[in-house]
Amino acid sequence: MGESRRLRPHRFRRRLTAAFLLVAAVSSGALAVLTYAVTSEYRQRSFESMSHDEVQIALALAPTELDDQSFERMQSAYEKRSGTDTVAFLGGRTYTSARTLTRADVPDEVVSGPADELATARTRREGHDYLVVGGDGPDGARYVFFFAMDQLEDSLEELRTVLVVGWVLVVALAAAVGHLIARRTLRPVRDAAEAATAIAGGLLDTRLPSVGEDEFRAWADSFNDMADALGAKIDELRRAAARQRQFTADVAHDLRTPLTGMAVSAELLQKQMDDLPEPSRRAATVLVRDVQRLRELVLDLLELSRLDAAADPVRPETLDVAAAIETTLDSVPLPPGVGVTVSVEDGLAVHAERGRFRRIVANIVGNSAVHGGARISVDAVRDGDAVAIRIHDDGPGIAPDRAERVFDRFYKSDASRAQGGSGLGLAIAREHARAMGGDVELDGGPGRGATFTVRLPAAAPDREGEAPAVVTHL
Repeated sequence: MGESRRLRPHRFRRRLTAAFLLVAAVSSGALAVLTYAVTSEYRQRSFESMSHDEVQIALALAPTELDDQSFERMQSAYEKRSGTDTVAFLGGRTYTSARTLTRADVPDEVVSGPADELATARTRREGHDYLVVGGDGPDGARYVFFFAMDQLEDSLEELRTVLVVGWVLVVALAAAVGHLIARRTLRPVRDAAEAATAIAGGLLDTRLPSVGEDEFRAWADSFNDMADALGAKIDELRRAAARQRQFTADVAHDLRTPLTGMAVSAELLQKQMDDLPEPSRRAATVLVRDVQRLRELVLDLLELSRLDAAADPVRPETLDVAAAIETTLDSVPLPPGVGVTVSVEDGLAVHAERGRFRRIVANIVGNSAVHGGARISVDAVRDGDAVAIRIHDDGPGIAPDRAERVFDRFYKSDASRAQGGSGLGLAIAREHARAMGGDVELDGGPGRGATFTVRLPAAAPDREGEAPAVVTHL
C-alpha cells in the first residue's frame, strides 16, 4: 500500500491556495485594468477640456489686426501663461511661434475646421504627442495651439506603475493569506488522516480534538465515536481470540498426559500385533493409527498456541544452510520411492533458530512427500538480504484460488483428507518463519507442481565463484 497509494499531504492544500490566488489575481487585475481605463479616460477628457478653456481665453485675447508684431506680443503673453506653441493663418500667411513648426505640422481637420467651433486633433511631432486645438480669432484669422501631452502621459505611466505594483502586492498577499487559510481549513483533515494512520498502526486510543461549533466538530465527534466502537470491537475480538487460544492450549495440555499413556499402550499393542487374531488385529491397527494422529494433532495445537502467545522467544544463531537442511532431511520419514535432491550455494548461512528452521523445512518437505510427487528438490540461493530456500515437488500442483488457503489452519483439500495429517503443518511453518523475520510463500499452478519458498534473514554473504553443493536423498 504503501507510499504509492497514499495521498500527497500538500496537494489539495496547494490546489486550494492556487484557487484562492487565482480568484484574487483575476479580480484585482480586472479592478486595476478598469481603474486605469476609467482614470485614463477621465484625465484625457480633463486635459482636453482644460485645453479648450485655454484656447477660448487665448482667442478672446487675440489681436483684432493680426501682423507679425501683434502675433509676437500675443505669443509672448500666452507663453507666460501656458508655454504652448501657436500657429496662425491669415490671408495666405502663416505665423508661427517656433521655427521648427510649419504648416505641414498642423492636421488638416484643425485648419479647415468649422467656423465658430473649436477643432481638435492629435499629432506626434519631434518624438512627442500633442493635442492640437484650432479656432477662429476676432479678425477672421485661424489660430492653432499645440498642447504637449508629456505631463499627461507621465502621469498615466505613473498610474500604470502604481497599479502593477499594487497588483503584485495584492497577489503576494493573497498567496500568503490563501496558504494560511488553506492550512487552517485543512488542519482538521490532516489531523483526521494522522489519527486514522495512528489507529491503523495500533494506537487505538487516538482521538480527534472536539473544538468549535462547525461541521468539523461534528466530523471529529463522529470519528471519535467510530474509533470508540472500533476499539471496543477489537478489544472484544482480542478477548475472544485469547479465550480461544487459552481453550485450545488447555484442551491440548489436558489431553497430552492421557494421550502419552495411550501412545505408549499403542506402541506395546503394535509390537504384539502378530499375536492377535485377525478381527482384533484390524481393529488394533486402526486404533494405533488414530492414537498416533491424535497425538500429533494435540502436539501441533500446543505448538500453535505457544506461537500465538509468543511464549517462546526466538533465539537465533548463524546456521549453515546446507548442514541444517541435511540434518533436517535425515529426520524426515519419506514414503517409499520418494527422493529429495538438495542444491545449496556453498557458504550460505541464515540467522535463525535451529529448532524452528528444522521445523519449517521438515513440515514443508513432509507435506510435499505426502501430497506431491516422487521427486522433491530443495535449493537455496542468496536473495538480497535474505536466503530463499525453494522446495519444489512434481505433484499435481495447487489451484490459484487455493494457493493462499493452504496456510490456513486445519485446511485440507478434498484429495488430501484421505491421506491423514492435521492440516496444521504449513500454518506452523509460516508462523515460525515470520517469528524469525521471514515468510513462506507458495507458487505453482495445476500440473506444474508446487513450489514453497522460505525466506529467512541471511547471516553472511555467500562466496562467489564456488559451485553449489548437490546431495541426493532416497
